[in-house]
This record gives sequence, C-alpha cells and structure tokens, in this order.
Amino acid sequence: MAPMLEAAAREWTPCAAMVAAQCIYAAMTLWAKAMFGRGVSPVIFVVYRQAIGTLVLVPITLIANRAKVKETRSLGTTGLFLVFVTALLGATVNQNLTYQGLHLGSSSMATAMTNLIPAITFLMAASAG
Repeated sequence: MAPMLEAAAREWTPCAAMVAAQCIYAAMTLWAKAMFGRGVSPVIFVVYRQAIGTLVLVPITLIANRAKVKETRSLGTTGLFLVFVTALLGATVNQNLTYQGLHLGSSSMATAMTNLIPAITFLMAASAG
C-alpha cells in the first residue's frame, strides 16, 4: 500500500505546487490592494518589495555559493550594466505597472488580467513567426 501512496504523491505534487503558487499569488494581490486602500503608494510598495527580496535572496546566495569561492567569475562592467537594465525594465517597470493598475482597478480585474499573459504571449509569438 505504501508504494501506491508514494506514486500517487509523486503524481500529484506538481499539481499541488501550482495550486499553492496560485493561492499565494492571489493572497499577495489581495494584500497589496489592502495596502493601497490604507494609503500606501504603489511605487513605494514596489521599492519595499524589491528591498525585502534583496535582503532575503542575497544571504541565501552567499551561503549557497560559499563553497564555490575558488571558481569566482566576474561579470565585468558591461555584464553588470546589462543585469541592471534587465532588472530595471523587466521586474521594476512590470511591478510598477501591475500595482498601479491594481491601485486604480479591482483585485479581481488584476488577477484576471494576469491569467491572460500566456494568451497574449502566444499571440505575440504567432504574429512574429
């Protein structure tokens, strides 16, 4: 009986992870909307979110790569600049637009619009190809 349970758990793990990720994303959207209702600016919210993300991820990265100190590689000035531009345009602008729309609209609309991302990506790829 135990091998059957293990096989079933392995089969349903990806589905459970996707459901958990969607629940967390919905909770984040509702929490952000509640913060905007209390007067927090969407731009300041993005700054806090990026700062907290940095404070959480930098120590994890340093600890995980501690053993690889001998193999350090440098990005160089150009690489560092490209990472900065990608982070600025990719994450920060996206979050600012998303939270500004959430601030001006409803959380239901924001959640529904994020579900359209795969469809819009497909249409863009189909029109470009």
